[in-house]
Amino acid sequence: MNRLKELRLQKGFTQYELGKAIGKYQTRIWHIEKGYYPAKEWEKEALARVLNVDVDNIFPLTPK
Repeated sequence: MNRLKELRLQKGFTQYELGKAIGKYQTRIWHIEKGYYPAKEWEKEALARVLNVDVDNIFPLTPK
């Protein structure tokens, strides 16, 4: 799972605001937070940039 919702709330963003900041709709942020659709690499990088964290902080690697 990812930590997008947790970090988004810590930084004070709504789903709408975060989506707008990366050029996506609020529903896309919701889908990523819920794990319904995986984030694309460019989305991960954009989210990390806006939230001012490393990509690995939002999307931790899971052991195989």
